[in-house]
Amino acid sequence: MPSVADAALDQQERELLDRLVAELRRVYGDDLDGVWLYGSRARGERMHDESDVDVLVVTRSARDDKPLIPAVWRVLEALGNPRIYVDARQPPLIGSPPERSSSLGARATTDDSTELVTPAAC
Repeated sequence: MPSVADAALDQQERELLDRLVAELRRVYGDDLDGVWLYGSRARGERMHDESDVDVLVVTRSARDDKPLIPAVWRVLEALGNPRIYVDARQPPLIGSPPERSSSLGARATTDDSTELVTPAAC
């Protein structure tokens, strides 16, 4: 599995992700199950004019994504509103927690994603 070190991110984007993970921990608390970087940046592909940073947020219980976008905006604002495009998503739950972990684990072993926060670290 690729690591965050392999991701195609500049220093400002790495700082944004660090701050976003901290903000998501604050907002979701113990319900946060994982945060994943996925897509072209996770694969280490070169950035282009329309590149964005794709982030998947996984929670332990069913939730809507209403707190997610404000969390992204707070982090962007704290960084002075840099021109970084963030596509943050929170999918509906996939089965029970053991099934969800298995399903996410299968997806995480592709070259298309990098776990930013492990469930144990949440």
